[in-house]
Amino acid sequence: LKRLKLMGFTEEKLSSEFHIPAVEISPSSPPVSTANRNLRLHVRARDTQQLLDRLNVYVNDVPVYGIGGLTFRERATSAWEQDLDIELGGGRNKVQVSVLNSGGAESLKQTFEITYTGPTKPKADLYVLAIGVSRYRDRAYTLKYAAKDAADLVKFWEGKKDRFGTIHVLPILDQDATKEKILAAKRFLS
Repeated sequence: LKRLKLMGFTEEKLSSEFHIPAVEISPSSPPVSTANRNLRLHVRARDTQQLLDRLNVYVNDVPVYGIGGLTFRERATSAWEQDLDIELGGGRNKVQVSVLNSGGAESLKQTFEITYTGPTKPKADLYVLAIGVSRYRDRAYTLKYAAKDAADLVKFWEGKKDRFGTIHVLPILDQDATKEKILAAKRFLS
């Protein structure tokens, strides 16, 4: 029931008759590689028995239009056709397109891979502020793992140098976690 609610369906909307909608993309054989950051696809969705609910587009398993997809509910239509521009990531991209009908049935996913060979965006810098206090003046508040967890987070992100331009870290642990240092961390983040 929670999953139905998250997807915007109710038990009453679900049909006992199993019928799936159809989705087609053009070109039916997209290029294997491209130097264009944006890929233009012509998408056609239809259902012969129910209204369309939403279109889902994924690039590397990330929903382009969010978890709710591109909704058709207000349009109350059983057929839809449009060009979509999809931004590709660097290297190999897995693109998937599917459509759901108002009965909650999803079409077969149209899936293909395309490699982006054009220039890549410069890697973004990463700023990590990790505050962890395990030892307090009042020993009743002593924690076992807070400082260790904060230090482990710093170590984890420092190990991701290949994903970011520059990694800036500011660990504030145990006795260094004063009000002044925590407030000064705002300058580090700005």
